[in-house]
Order: sequence, then structure tokens, then C-alpha cells
Amino acid sequence: MSGTDLGRIEGILRNLPIFRHTTAEHLTELARSVHALRARRGTVLYSRGDAAHGFYAVAYGMVKLFVPASNGERVLRLVGAGETFGEPVVFMARPYPLSAQTIVDSLLLFLPSKAVLGMVDQDAQFARGLLAALSQRVHDFVADLESQSHTCVQRLASMLESLAPPGSEPVRVVLPASKTVLASRLGVTKATLSRALAHLQSAGLITVERRAITLRSRDRLLELAQYGHATGVDPGEHTPDRAAHHPA
Repeated sequence: MSGTDLGRIEGILRNLPIFRHTTAEHLTELARSVHALRARRGTVLYSRGDAAHGFYAVAYGMVKLFVPASNGERVLRLVGAGETFGEPVVFMARPYPLSAQTIVDSLLLFLPSKAVLGMVDQDAQFARGLLAALSQRVHDFVADLESQSHTCVQRLASMLESLAPPGSEPVRVVLPASKTVLASRLGVTKATLSRALAHLQSAGLITVERRAITLRSRDRLLELAQYGHATGVDPGEHTPDRAAHHPA
């Protein structure tokens, strides 16, 4: 590995939440074991049941984590730049429980289990960062389970609001994946997602231009997401959509 490549990998690692308090010396040592991977859209990184030898970080791009479903797949998580996935297998010594596939051209870092476990032994700050990341994942999982009782409109409102950076409105966001993938992530059909977008647009909360969405009232979106209602907005269908999912 050239010095330039090593420096670039160190820079990417340093910007990941789990490494922010890791010493420069340990980060350099870990970077020597990390493998950079340029993956075209549609690349399967691993399939459910494959032997696990480490976890991944996304430098840029996006990865979907999914499980097979009767009529396609169920997307459980979308992983973007600055995020990691697959960390639990480092400690479990079990196969990957989900499949992972890029949905756009991506640059990934693969962190071998042996190197990561060595870091845990050497660097208490890194160990705390990794525990914090795993704890956040559990928190997100519980929140996701709770959201399954919400309507599609509620879940969509929550997702759109989360995409926007702090600041004033209106604000423009771009959907991070195709409607097919996002529908699977929300646990609905593509047609139901399209109706939910139209519903929010007709209520004056958003403006839709293909994958570009302008949030016109973030407060009302957040109110709808949290409480199931907002001023002047019907929350829509009250029964979560359990219809079949289709692959992207």
C-alpha cells in the first residue's frame, strides 16, 4: 500500500464516529490492515449465511442490507457515507445474518475482524466508540420496530424529515435510493409509497420533483411522524401495508 493510499484510508477512518477518539498511532496501525474496495452499483458484498471475517465502512455511496422475502426482498437498512455495517459479527463469530449490496457506485473499506479485535485490546477509547455504535444500532432497531405500527404516511414523514440538515425551511432533500428500495425499507409497496408522497404533497407539506423533495413545513412533518396527525393533514391509511416486496 502506498503512502498516499494509507493516508487516504486513515482520513476516512478518522471521520467515522467509532474512531474519533482513537489515537493516531493505533489508527495508522489499523489502516495497514484495511482493504479499500471500489464497488459498482449492484455489487453483492456478501450474502446471508456467508462466513464473516470483518465489517465494512462506507466512504461514499450507499449499501442496502436485506433479507429474502417471498416475492423479492425486505430492505432492513440503508447505509450511507460515514456509516459502518456488519460490526456485530466481529464478536459473534457467526455468518452474516443479512445480505449486503451496493445500490450506487461506492467506495468501501473492509476492516478484518482480527485487526479490529486487536484494536479493542489496545485502545479503550476505540472499544468505547465501538460499543456506542452497537448501542445506537440497538436503539435504532427498537425505534424501527415501534414504527411498524405507524401508517406509511407517518413513516415517510419521519424519513423525509431525517434527511434534512438542521436549518430553516423550505429545504430540498434528495431521496437516497429508488422508490422500490425505499418502499421495501418502509415495509410497503411502491404504489403505496407513491400514494403517500402524493398525500403529503396535496397537504402542502412537500413538493415532489422526481427524487428531489422540497420540505415546506418541517414542523408539521415532524408532528405527523410523531403523533399521527398534524394541522390540516389526514394521516392516511391506519393499517400498515404488509404487502409483498419486490427487488430493486
